[in-house]
Formats: sequence, C-alpha cells, structure tokens
Amino acid sequence: RKDPESRRAQLKHRMLAELKDLYDNQGHLLPADRQLLCPSYKSHATRNVTTISTWLSFYQPVFRRSQEQAHKRALNRVSPLTKYGFTTRIGTNPRSSTTPTQDQWKMFPSTTSSRQMDTYFRMLRLKSH
Repeated sequence: RKDPESRRAQLKHRMLAELKDLYDNQGHLLPADRQLLCPSYKSHATRNVTTISTWLSFYQPVFRRSQEQAHKRALNRVSPLTKYGFTTRIGTNPRSSTTPTQDQWKMFPSTTSSRQMDTYFRMLRLKSH
C-alpha cells in the first residue's frame, strides 16, 4: 500500500501533466474558452492540488467541446483545391496548360498560407496564357 504522501505526489504529478497539456494546446481552443485559463501555466500550477483537480474536472468537458468546435470551424474555412482550378489528383490542372508536378505540390509546407498558395496558382495561370 502506498502512503498518503506518495499518493498525493502522484496525483499532483498527474494533475500538473494534464494542466500542462491543456496550456500547450490552448491554440486549439475557441478564443472565448481560452479566457478560462490563467495567464500562464506557471501561475496556474502554483495552486494547490485539490484546487487544480477540481478546476480540471469542472472545465475538462468545456475544453474538450471547445477543441471539437474549433476543429470543425477550421475545416469549414478551408477551401477545396478545386477552387484554385486544380483537381485533387496530382498532376492535373484543367484551367491551364501547365501541369504541376509532384515536386511542385510537395513544395508547399503545411505552414503555407492560403494567400501564398493563391498567389502561386495565379502566377501559374498567368504564365500559361
């Protein structure tokens, strides 16, 4: 059997890990729900274990739902490639004579903004005319 002190330390470790994960992923929450967080993880982690545990058990469902809604909203704002004149198959462009190669598709890192991609596709169309 574990003594109460080691159980308390284990609980604190688990609560702080959950709290850290929440703060690390706060960018995946709706902006209104981010206001429920303290200014920083460090300031929140200084509270006692019971307070953190109660806070997490109360707000965890709120944050879970917030992540799901933020994900859905983000997907709704993404335009399909067909909007830019491309089919979803690599190597075809029905609007121009230029055919992007597989290497051209790979050149877009996941951080490329839609404005950057739009500019690139516009440039391709201008070159083909």
